[in-house]
Amino acid sequence: MSDAGFAELFAISQMAPGPSILLVSLIGWRVAGLPGLLIATIAITPPSSLLAWAMGRAMAHWSNRPALRTLKAGWCRWRLA
Repeated sequence: MSDAGFAELFAISQMAPGPSILLVSLIGWRVAGLPGLLIATIAITPPSSLLAWAMGRAMAHWSNRPALRTLKAGWCRWRLA
């Protein structure tokens, strides 16, 4: 892929609403067509999805711990400031 081709795909991915994961899908599409798009998207999605799932499970499991309550309270105050 040329520098110009990458810059074009990067610009498209930044203009579209949503996460920047679109760039990976577009590169897969440009390199290998529809199969490349599907493989690139499927390859990039599970790590972040599994991390979010694991953190959600951990937060639900330990939600009554004082340290976690303090952390959540501090996070809420920081975001409102």
